[in-house]
Amino acid sequence: GCGAHKEKSTFRSRSLRSMWRQSGMKNAMPGILDERIKIYWCDGNHENHDMLGALEKEHGPRTPHERFIEIAPGVLYAPFGTVLQLFDGTTVLFAGGAESTDKEFRVPGDTWWPQETIDERDMAALPDPESLTVDWIVSHTCPGYFPVNTIHGNPAKNSDPSKAFLD
Repeated sequence: GCGAHKEKSTFRSRSLRSMWRQSGMKNAMPGILDERIKIYWCDGNHENHDMLGALEKEHGPRTPHERFIEIAPGVLYAPFGTVLQLFDGTTVLFAGGAESTDKEFRVPGDTWWPQETIDERDMAALPDPESLTVDWIVSHTCPGYFPVNTIHGNPAKNSDPSKAFLD
């Protein structure tokens, strides 16, 4: 019944959090208690992309509308190219990814992953633009034509190659 489903989801959420070893809201959530509420999120830099790739592989190839992966009750990860159709017909495309500007201080495969940056492989996985009209894009970074004020004097925020793919 409901109790068994809740226990299974809670266990999965705890195991994912322990694998991530990261701080942040999505890692501390036990899940959403009101089943009418959903949180959809896309990856960015500093996610464990090895683990996210394993989750995608575990769930197998699916259509863009079926790619969501529930990591806790009501908390759904949207891999690159996932599409959400809202109740009013609005189409949302998730396009996560961004380059870490501090990767020289991080450990590859532990606190930094090269898969974090949007590349040609990601773009090839997008739905066919001839068969899908997208109204909104949810991304971790912004397109290149939006200048970003540098944070702490870091000009690398404007040189993220992921930004060019979102143009």
